[in-house]
Amino acid sequence: MLRTSRSDGWKSCSNAFNRQIGIVKNFTAIIYRENLSLILKTDNSELGYCFVCLSNTNSLDRGCGHLMCSKCFADYCSSRVRGGDLQGHCSYLKCAKLYSFEAVKSGIDENLTFELDMATIRHYVSSKPDITWCSGLLCCLFKHRN
Repeated sequence: MLRTSRSDGWKSCSNAFNRQIGIVKNFTAIIYRENLSLILKTDNSELGYCFVCLSNTNSLDRGCGHLMCSKCFADYCSSRVRGGDLQGHCSYLKCAKLYSFEAVKSGIDENLTFELDMATIRHYVSSKPDITWCSGLLCCLFKHRN
């Protein structure tokens, strides 16, 4: 049976568990209580693992402490843009951190940047009561209401 000790919201896995999963004895696997991001800590380095695919390649903190690799972040941002959602937020459960427009734009394919820009303009126009779309046929401009 696995024994764990708790301190400051952390669960430290026992050495037996570390050996079972193939982690050398100088490593300690630490799992945040409210975060699925797995961090392997050594004396002088820290490797972060993506909470979506559990890979450690290019995993970055996206501003809220939840690590996500570049591929998972790109897939997530692309699906949000295709769905018309401009308010991309961390996909970890119960995390309310919103990603910036620049972060979402950097995470998507170049083919989707036009779609994101148009969705941004549509959102802007719909949120301003004094602005409306031009009523001209095939016109993509907006104007101030009279």
